[in-house]
Amino acid sequence: MADLTSRPSLDLLAAAGLGALRHDRIKEALDLLEEAYAGYVEEGGQVPPEVLAAYGFCLVVARGRCVEGLRLCKRAAYLAPDNAEIQLFLARASLAEDERKQAVTALDLGLSLDPRDPKLLALRLSLGARRRPVIAALHRDHPINIWLGRLRQRFRGPLNLKAGAARGTPRLPDPRG
Repeated sequence: MADLTSRPSLDLLAAAGLGALRHDRIKEALDLLEEAYAGYVEEGGQVPPEVLAAYGFCLVVARGRCVEGLRLCKRAAYLAPDNAEIQLFLARASLAEDERKQAVTALDLGLSLDPRDPKLLALRLSLGARRRPVIAALHRDHPINIWLGRLRQRFRGPLNLKAGAARGTPRLPDPRG
């Protein structure tokens, strides 16, 4: 194992891990980020939020350590709420755990920070959007709303998001046509 006592060595390991993750080489990224994370913790310094989020995402996807991975992603998002890439990692980890609502929230926040980020846009558009319940006074899970919603979809078709022309943020299509 390399000497990880110096901060520059840890920063290089972390940068290499983030680079591997950006190219979807998750196993390689996990190995590098795990070593960097352990080094930061051993050093007693604060782990950079980007490393926390990326390592957390890798733990969820590659090792199935969901509770720990999501905890790290959430901590990173708390430490750096203005970082769109961290929101992307949180969203992807949330989706891997079927936490759709949390993923949509993270994606919407990420898009408010960087409305033209292609990865954020692609993931948000792939999730689609929910229409409002047909009968607003009833919960969306009420059997009448479910039945009427299916009937509405049969006649109108699925609701698709389109990339907004002005700011690059997703928006609903014009209801007039």
